[in-house]
Amino acid sequence: MKQLKKTISASLSLFLIACTPSTPQQVASTTTPSQAPQQTTSQAPITTQENELTMDECLEIALQNAGVSKESANITKSEIDMDHGVKKYEFEFYYNNTEYDYEINAVTGEIISKSTENHGGSTSTTTSAPLTQEDCFQIALQHANVKAEDIGFNKVELDYERGREVYDFEFYVGNVEYNYTVDSNTGEILEYEIGD
Repeated sequence: MKQLKKTISASLSLFLIACTPSTPQQVASTTTPSQAPQQTTSQAPITTQENELTMDECLEIALQNAGVSKESANITKSEIDMDHGVKKYEFEFYYNNTEYDYEINAVTGEIISKSTENHGGSTSTTTSAPLTQEDCFQIALQHANVKAEDIGFNKVELDYERGREVYDFEFYVGNVEYNYTVDSNTGEILEYEIGD
């Protein structure tokens, strides 16, 4: 009887020992494979960043669209920005007194928006010495076809318009009022008005 108890007890112990180690192994084997795919999927968005165009590549797209060479352009702004989750480059440059503004998609190279603004005049004359007030006044008088001695009242103002230094003249000949705006660098008459 004692022998039978020992045999049953030994068999039961062996059974428990044999069963116990298999459970942690099964748990370990089921958790390890399920974690591996999660790591690979979390890295997927990073790979799309590598496909982005460089700032120079996007600038070249803008310059080609504008028909301006990089050597000729006066580049005043190059920035990267986000707009509704889309990464973009913003550029501003000048060529022949025209301002160009571009927004380029950083991934596709697509032109999101573009605009141009002509500032008139010429680059070479804006860097030269400005004309005097008297020079600009004579330009206005010549255009109005009046003589300085015929003027009854005169008002002069130095002002800035669109980044340009200008003289504003107001004068009267008889009952007729003359208003002139003259660019102090180029001598160009930007606007004038003649009225009673």
